[in-house]
Amino acid sequence: IEVVLPVSSINAFVDKAHETSRLLLEGERVLEAGHVFSCSIKKVDKDCYTFIGFVLQTSALTSDPHELEITLNGRNVGDTSCTCKAGNYKCKHVVAMLLHINAKTNFNVLASTDLPQKWGKGQKRAVGEKYAPRKIVNLPGLEKVEGDPVLLPKGDILGRLLEGLTYRSAALRHTEEIRPLEISTAPTAAEEPPVPGLPTLTRLIATTAAPSFDAFVEEIRATFSADICAVIEERTREQSLSEDWLRQRIGMATSTVCHSFKTRAAKCETEQMPHNMGPLLKAVLRTSTYQSAAMQRGLSMEGTAR
Repeated sequence: IEVVLPVSSINAFVDKAHETSRLLLEGERVLEAGHVFSCSIKKVDKDCYTFIGFVLQTSALTSDPHELEITLNGRNVGDTSCTCKAGNYKCKHVVAMLLHINAKTNFNVLASTDLPQKWGKGQKRAVGEKYAPRKIVNLPGLEKVEGDPVLLPKGDILGRLLEGLTYRSAALRHTEEIRPLEISTAPTAAEEPPVPGLPTLTRLIATTAAPSFDAFVEEIRATFSADICAVIEERTREQSLSEDWLRQRIGMATSTVCHSFKTRAAKCETEQMPHNMGPLLKAVLRTSTYQSAAMQRGLSMEGTAR
């Protein structure tokens, strides 16, 4: 059926209660984007035509579209409706469909059994393929940058990164050779007793031959004196207040540090080059463990402030 809808009728519909042309401009953009998916005649009564159509959602192109119904009384726009939030009054989808009717003029008449089939699996698949997400580099009009392949460095990469650091990083501490524990002899009467040291768990485990945890504890008690074991236990219980314990924790490969490194390394595999290696290097070198004098003073006063 041939239907004529002049532009003046569309302007009358738009300007009926609108002082600006924003509705018309947005409707033109919807039509130019190809979001008017279907438009057919649902009912004919003399010179009164009822159209039904589908317009894709601007914010969700692959979701179910908005369903519109427009009635034309001769050459004038009658009642309109749209399933969008503004569809009870006037919206850009209705204007886009009116512009589509003005441009096309010839339409098919749908039977009542054809209406539920207008938006089926075939239409959903076609829209999904048309608006499938693409990488930015594959968008049309974008220049493809072709550069020389990046040569990966060889040799002792970690050693070059650790060279010249002003502090002992976590990577350096874990690459050092693990030495057996040195058990000092008892001090003489003229000497000052040495300050009990707090050994790291890595060194203790590396030098033990105990088959179980209980045997490992007995070995530690036999290796160190009772005073040193008491100091270790006390500092372990009060680790939040122990300066030695905090000093030992700096640079250790704790579970949090390992998880942070794994997450950042996996992110580098999914991102396109060039990669930002800053977060990964921070996780390896533990640059965040550096504490200035002001930071140390703040940490020492944190307990009192709380």
